[in-house]
Amino acid sequence: MRDFLLNLLEGRPFWPEPELTTCSRLADRVRAHAEFMQVAALYTGNTAFDLTKLVTELALSESVPYLPGQRYKESGLRKRRDWEAVWDLQRQEDRIDAEVATGPETPAEKQRLAKERKAKEIGPIPVPPKYASADFRETTYWRLRGKLDVPKERFVSFPGAERDTDPTPVLLWAGFDPLQQATALANFYQTMKDEARWPPPPPAPPPGRPPPTPPLAQTVAQRPRPRLQPAHGRLLRRLPHRTGPRPRGHPGAARGVGV
Repeated sequence: MRDFLLNLLEGRPFWPEPELTTCSRLADRVRAHAEFMQVAALYTGNTAFDLTKLVTELALSESVPYLPGQRYKESGLRKRRDWEAVWDLQRQEDRIDAEVATGPETPAEKQRLAKERKAKEIGPIPVPPKYASADFRETTYWRLRGKLDVPKERFVSFPGAERDTDPTPVLLWAGFDPLQQATALANFYQTMKDEARWPPPPPAPPPGRPPPTPPLAQTVAQRPRPRLQPAHGRLLRRLPHRTGPRPRGHPGAARGVGV
């Protein structure tokens, strides 16, 4: 029954658009779903169950935070940096393949030329370290990601993004692609900034001291997501950048693509 409820909870009818929402609002969406409510009553053993509490428990049990710093302990962040270095080298390999593909050579010559350029310009790509359960902040994250950090979660969570008027966790369906996730986060940030005055201004520093660095600025990305409009790009520079592995046979052959 748990899987049945989760399958319904992440269904597209409840996620028509890439938009961050709270568990309370998600509960409001499923309240009118008769089948969900019937099975939920059987699952909890109580016809008067707390729907928001149930939705929150189900969703959080299958969610992983968007920010690496909220997923990993320090040891995991070090491994994450090793993976990111490998992804960068692999992207350089992809660039060489794309450049060679436009040449007039035969397929065999292109393959040889690409191999020579990769050896000269990049060299051997190391196999990044595998993760262990001790690298993750929660056992749930380890269960959903595993030793290769492959995303298997149903939802993406955003700890710290809760509203004063709705303190339930903020989520996004993990089925949205990286661009959709980044755009949804940008829209949420803009809404919170305009309507909720978020984040609040920092307290005034003591006389003679420089103002402190805002917490948000410590986690912002330094580059926009591709294929976005200029306004989105400017906003996304201030949002966390999120990449991750999609394995291609073994740990050393994973490309970083927005997880």
